[in-house]
Amino acid sequence: GSVASLIAIAQQSAYSRDQEREADQYGHQILVEHGYDSRQAAVLWDQLIEERYTDDSDEPKSLFLSTHPMPEDRSLALLEMAESIDPDGKRKKTNAKQFHAVMQPLRTSFLWDELHLRRYEQFETLLSLVAKSKQNPGALYFFRGELERLRNDAGDMNSALDWYNKALQVGGAPAEIHRSLGQTHQKLGADDAAKAAFQKYLDLNPSAKDAMMIRHILGTFS
Repeated sequence: GSVASLIAIAQQSAYSRDQEREADQYGHQILVEHGYDSRQAAVLWDQLIEERYTDDSDEPKSLFLSTHPMPEDRSLALLEMAESIDPDGKRKKTNAKQFHAVMQPLRTSFLWDELHLRRYEQFETLLSLVAKSKQNPGALYFFRGELERLRNDAGDMNSALDWYNKALQVGGAPAEIHRSLGQTHQKLGADDAAKAAFQKYLDLNPSAKDAMMIRHILGTFS
């Protein structure tokens, strides 16, 4: 019956959690064997925990039937493993520079995907965490503007403009920033500024998928 099914699911989940713990141990061993700072595994989980607790979605989060160990438990276990191997913290190899070089071309796509989920509090936390790398701040300023434009709470439109302008000052934002500037100015009733921004977007990206739509919008201005 339903009770037996629940017990079977719980047993399978416990088995899966044990597998995850074993996988963490193997992963930690590989980090140590290659001379990396294994504490960074716990740092990663701490960042995931920070994101998790700012998730403003309504999706249920079942702790009892989770197929993974609790993130806090996982972070603590990884930190304990790291300290047992390297109590003095002498292992400092992180290869952060190489990691960011690999991730940089992919990061914009990942951030678009996260933004489209419209979990704004969680996305704001994610941007704060990514900003710690100090890689391409202009793109992050752009995405902060996008967050506020799409959220559209009181004062968000003017704040979005500030973020977009900050992104333009430091450079590194995608061409879409001019489309977003156009949309924001249009929302605020600044038609001349909106027209200039939309035209700039088309000048930079004439074959954009939404070029026809942007040309239509330009045609609606008097």
